[in-house]
Amino acid sequence: MLLTYPLMAAVQMISGRIGRTTGRGLAGNLRQHYPNWLLQVFVALLAAANIINIGADLGAMADSTSLVLGGSKTLYVALFGVVCIGLQVLLQYTRYVSYLKWLTLALLAYVATLFMVDVHWGEAFRQFVLPSITWKTEYIQTIVAVFGTTISSYLLFWQASQEAEDIRAVPER
Repeated sequence: MLLTYPLMAAVQMISGRIGRTTGRGLAGNLRQHYPNWLLQVFVALLAAANIINIGADLGAMADSTSLVLGGSKTLYVALFGVVCIGLQVLLQYTRYVSYLKWLTLALLAYVATLFMVDVHWGEAFRQFVLPSITWKTEYIQTIVAVFGTTISSYLLFWQASQEAEDIRAVPER
């Protein structure tokens, strides 16, 4: 947390400022200032990262559902994939966004979990400030996963594009 949040905030702020200042997203800026082949490489890498990220999200949702309801994780992955695609295609964007906003309330389950499990707060705070580093494969994988989910490439492209759209929608900003 001590490393990832400031890094994430700084990178998001830079992306947002690029979009707000130039009026274009990151891909648009890459297209304007670099060769087309480099843009295509970055977009291909972004697409690969997004596919992996979506797969991980669908897998996590399937694992959680399987823990609660039982059943096939593969079936749940397919079901969640179809539902997500269906909602994006069939619903009006503003309605879909409102549903997603309400679904974020489910994240309060993390807070509720803190009150339901026995947490040794002194040890938790000490590990928060001075984590014990081990060079085991699982530890390194966890660090990569935390950085990968906190500082995701799609968020950088999205933030810059969102700021550019915001400027086009309300030029006074």
